[in-house]
Amino acid sequence: VCHVDDAAAMRNVIQGAMAFGWVMIAAMLFFSVALAGAILYNTATLGIVERSREIATLRALGRSFREIAVGITVENALLCVLGLVLGFPLALASIREVLALYSGDLFAFPFVLSRATVAWSLSGVLFVLLVSEWPALRQVARSNLADAVRERA
Repeated sequence: VCHVDDAAAMRNVIQGAMAFGWVMIAAMLFFSVALAGAILYNTATLGIVERSREIATLRALGRSFREIAVGITVENALLCVLGLVLGFPLALASIREVLALYSGDLFAFPFVLSRATVAWSLSGVLFVLLVSEWPALRQVARSNLADAVRERA
């Protein structure tokens, strides 16, 4: 006998390698979600904090903070939807191209995308953007109107 293959042992080795692959995919997913959340948080926060003087001026002119917060939220939501409308098709095209690069004669990676994944992704981006406004809006609401209006940037 020159060579003997144990099918059960080979199956265990392959399943172990696949399990490690799933761990790597989960780690990449975690870090991509964390990075996207940080970018969205910084974008929303800086957009509000940089306009704190204008917001204070609107408050001094009689606008309620609720009106200002709704206006900023609608603005951020519209920008987010526009970014998703433009970015999502580009992301799909990029994914297809990357999968095509790794496909060959021996195997191919099929492109599979469920509606649930799309819905969770899009709603998650909107949720993180809307939640990330709260700290900056609270900071602006607590600021002294006189100091904020006089402040020179």
